[in-house]
Amino acid sequence: MPTPMKPANKLLTKNIETSQKHFKIGKVSTTMMLSLTEDILDLAKMQSGTFTLNEEPFVVAALIEEVEYIFEFQCARKGIYFRVDADQQTKAVRFNSDVGRLKQVLLNLVSNAFKFTDRGGITVAVRVSRGFD
Repeated sequence: MPTPMKPANKLLTKNIETSQKHFKIGKVSTTMMLSLTEDILDLAKMQSGTFTLNEEPFVVAALIEEVEYIFEFQCARKGIYFRVDADQQTKAVRFNSDVGRLKQVLLNLVSNAFKFTDRGGITVAVRVSRGFD
């Protein structure tokens, strides 16, 4: 027999999940703004010849997750789909690179796709290659 608490519990759980998703989007967006500010400063470093890359270890899945959190919600509001095509093996890959630069390039590409996609959706295919083909 259903109790009056079950619908309230479902609603509360849904609200918590929605709030967590919005918090994550805000966190990632703040990180993007910080990155943009750093990019402006990096331009000055490039002009002065003191620019360096910040290599650090990271897992591909973390980069994919950030992009998904930002664009899934925006695409859903626009009425288009957003998918990332990456198998578990690819998501588990760890390597050293400037993750901030990779994220910036990926976000710019997806942002442009978002701007110019009015129907259907966006699919980002992620593959890892061991060399230059």
